[in-house]
Amino acid sequence: MSRQKYVVVGRVLLVAVAAVMLSGCFGFLKPSLTITIDPDPIEFTFADLTEEKDINIKFTTKGIGLIKIEQIVFELFEPDDENPITSNEAEVDITIPVVPGLSEDHDDTFTLPEDLLYDNEDLYNQELKGKTYTLKITISGNMDPIVKEVDVKFN
Repeated sequence: MSRQKYVVVGRVLLVAVAAVMLSGCFGFLKPSLTITIDPDPIEFTFADLTEEKDINIKFTTKGIGLIKIEQIVFELFEPDDENPITSNEAEVDITIPVVPGLSEDHDDTFTLPEDLLYDNEDLYNQELKGKTYTLKITISGNMDPIVKEVDVKFN
């Protein structure tokens, strides 16, 4: 092969390798998110049982590309139960440019379902105080769903 053919073959291989890397075929370059929830755990007392709790969801990016978040689902589970006692879906339109380590915050609120809103403190102490429920948050969009669980404690 002549030198000119080697140069052409080298360029073709370089373009092919660059295309594979940018398409996300390599795990370290594939755009993805990790999430953290604040506060963790979410705590309630009888005095603030009916109040909304502010929740901050922090998205941290990995890889290179663009991620679109379309839905956030909140499901509340009783201890040792597989079926949620409540489920709320929030349609969102969040587009995040994915650059390694970039973070973006999303503020939301969490309110207990009516089944858990006791107006009698003795009944609250008997039914909820000391228990820990699980809030499962599922983020979905143009990526694999991301699931994060947070404890909901009743003090």
